[in-house]
Amino acid sequence: MGLYTPKPKHKFPFGLWTVGSRDSDPFGSSVRQVEPPPELVYLLAAVGSGEYRDVQAACDAVIRLTGSTLPNDENARAYAGLYHIFKELYPALRSSFHQLGGL
Repeated sequence: MGLYTPKPKHKFPFGLWTVGSRDSDPFGSSVRQVEPPPELVYLLAAVGSGEYRDVQAACDAVIRLTGSTLPNDENARAYAGLYHIFKELYPALRSSFHQLGGL
């Protein structure tokens, strides 16, 4: 099964799990509408049962862009101001994140 490859119009660069996220603030621009968790579970089950060949095909068949979420400008500015810290910390903590993910 391949990973869902977002299209630029979707504005969710991290894969399928982010379509349930309301977080437009870190992007500083509007993001696609939130998909309900049961819909996401259905998509994964449909791929697992062979209804769709992969996650990309399931998303293409089911998810329609019907709206977007606008960021809170104050929050977006705060994220933008802190992003450089994240960029410095991530390389140093990457292996720790992977270890935690394996718990």
